[in-house]
Amino acid sequence: MKPGQLSPQAVPHWKGTGTDQMQMTKQRVAMPVGQNLVTLNGRQVSPLNYKEEIVTGFESIYRLLIDFRDELLAPSG
Repeated sequence: MKPGQLSPQAVPHWKGTGTDQMQMTKQRVAMPVGQNLVTLNGRQVSPLNYKEEIVTGFESIYRLLIDFRDELLAPSG
């Protein structure tokens, strides 16, 4: 998520707080930047630059889980 990115849907928001005209409206709001941005050596990078590595890592772990499926699903797994 990039700084200033708006929420996908409108969310409840109070308009005119502290006045007798206060009412609830719905609007898209700026979402806070989280800790989920991809960084490398302290700099933000695009995960698309590492698509092959991500897919390879996912496939490796998936195969590992399949190989040890019975052990992982066992009562003592």
